[in-house]
Amino acid sequence: MRHKLNGWFEKQVSPLPLAWFRIAFSLVLFAEIGQMYAFRHLLFDPMPYVLESIIPSAPLLWVWLAAAACLLIGYRTRTAAIVQYALAVIVLGFGAYSHGRDWQSDSLLLTGSLLLVFIPAGGALSVDRLLERRARAAAKQEDRGPAPVSYLYTVFLVLTVGLFYLDSAFFKLSSPMYLSGLGVWGPASLAINAFYDVSWLTERPLLARTLSCTVTIFEALFIFLFWFRPLRLPLILAGIAFHLGVMVTLPIPAISLMTVSLYAGMIPARVGEKIAGSLRVRRLKLKVYYDRLCPLCRQTAAVLQALDPRQAAAWLPLQEHAAQEPKLAGLPEEELLHDIRAVDTAGRVYRGVDTYIAVFRTSGWLAPFGLLLSLWPVKPAARRIYDAVAERRAREGGCSDGVCSLRRPAPADRQPDDSEEGLSRTGRRWAAGFLAVWLISFGVIFLSSPVLRVYVLGDTPLVRGLKAASQEYKRLVYPWTGWTSHNVFMDEHFEGYAFQTMLVYEKNGVGEVLPMNRQEGAAAYTGGYALGRLWEIWTFETVKPGLPLEQTERNLLRFAAYWVHRQGKDMNGARIAVLQRRQEVSLTKWHPHRLQANVTAAWIEAGSIEGAPGAMKLTLRKPADRWSYMGG
Repeated sequence: MRHKLNGWFEKQVSPLPLAWFRIAFSLVLFAEIGQMYAFRHLLFDPMPYVLESIIPSAPLLWVWLAAAACLLIGYRTRTAAIVQYALAVIVLGFGAYSHGRDWQSDSLLLTGSLLLVFIPAGGALSVDRLLERRARAAAKQEDRGPAPVSYLYTVFLVLTVGLFYLDSAFFKLSSPMYLSGLGVWGPASLAINAFYDVSWLTERPLLARTLSCTVTIFEALFIFLFWFRPLRLPLILAGIAFHLGVMVTLPIPAISLMTVSLYAGMIPARVGEKIAGSLRVRRLKLKVYYDRLCPLCRQTAAVLQALDPRQAAAWLPLQEHAAQEPKLAGLPEEELLHDIRAVDTAGRVYRGVDTYIAVFRTSGWLAPFGLLLSLWPVKPAARRIYDAVAERRAREGGCSDGVCSLRRPAPADRQPDDSEEGLSRTGRRWAAGFLAVWLISFGVIFLSSPVLRVYVLGDTPLVRGLKAASQEYKRLVYPWTGWTSHNVFMDEHFEGYAFQTMLVYEKNGVGEVLPMNRQEGAAAYTGGYALGRLWEIWTFETVKPGLPLEQTERNLLRFAAYWVHRQGKDMNGARIAVLQRRQEVSLTKWHPHRLQANVTAAWIEAGSIEGAPGAMKLTLRKPADRWSYMGG
């Protein structure tokens, strides 16, 4: 094992996969923070819009969004990752966990955020990388491409997914639902999970059982099979396909997209390089001639070359190449040095601002900027700015400090740090220690897995004591690391879920269903109410059968108050009806047409909510201590 660790330490790979992970992770993070911001009063206010949170959530979320944006584009990547991680720990670590929420998507988000603090994810496809190229060009240093990184960082991503899967597989192997082959069918047969019509799955028991068994086997073996090189790419593609399938069938897209982002960091760089190679043009479309003695010109060439994945334009120092271009022959050197020029394959000559328009258009993805730059009044303004800069810029030898444009000194060369050239000895010790703590923590948290009770020791005081100790340890480490148990969509989530709840706003004989769900089940699109954390709060913390009535009432009033205020509804002469309908739950025996029966079951009225937000009151048909079915 020590030899293997040293091999991971020493092996140097392209930083591209880590950049893919950073970008994909940031996009998912953006969506999560966006949902939290859109529903911040529902998520953070004790009573939405009536009794607001002591700590203003909007500024906190704006700072978080800004950090995520910097992480996405790779600007000051390390600092952005630290800020983003700190906010994730505050909001999702301590904030959400204090309410008993250790959701799987948040677990992956916290672990990924922690890893990004240490991973050199800004080494490619980033503003930081562009600034490094610019600095090297200003200092006349050759750019040797992105610095390679240690393969150990990829190993951390593999462990994040692999340990998640392994723990989840142990839960499945002790689950009656999965052992009967219905781990996929059981949840899919309930209306609360009917994100889309999945009758193609629920009406094919062989397919449902095959998928359940395949998922369990895949999760159990992933962390052991990934190290065989020929299996890596097939495993990655299978995992991505699996999670994309989950994303479009169940209302929990964040956990799937977060896992896909981790997979993006495992994809071999050669895959991206092949795709990039297929995008490159076979024949140059443009030759750009710039002054190699001008620091600003060199920096511009370095940056625009990096932004041209098609390599459609060649940037050539005019001192060596202009004389070989027939279209530029005969022009005085002073004129060539004053304005940047380009020549396309048709022999057209571009000058000044028109050169940049041509560069943007040939690059493909920057074409919209070229179109914008060619329009009035942008082009005349750009031309005036360009002429002013061209007049003021100084060529080396004509000034003592390499001045260019606004008379700022050229950026200093950035020397590679330890993370870019391989882990230092101290870094190795830290990495080895972190890996040891991670594996030990996995073992401690695993003690709460039901597999010990089912297969090893039985339901004994020892097992119960180990589970209590494990949960206490998890309480300490989860807010910082996201390490937790991974019992995703297991029996305990759905057994006993014998009825579904819906709210309907009624006034003047007209009803409007509140978008936490729809009459035909959860809707494909409900403005974000029936997705992710909102769906989980509604489904498992508000209307799950058997919850304490006080908790259900409090959350029902919060959802109702939020919706009424957000939609500007008038509660005078109106009420919100609380409806319920029976659900047939079968987790170990397949039944035909079960989903259709659950989705089309009749609704009965269980009670109503009346009064304005802040003075709302829930009245039920019959008293109860716990949330239960109010029908006959």
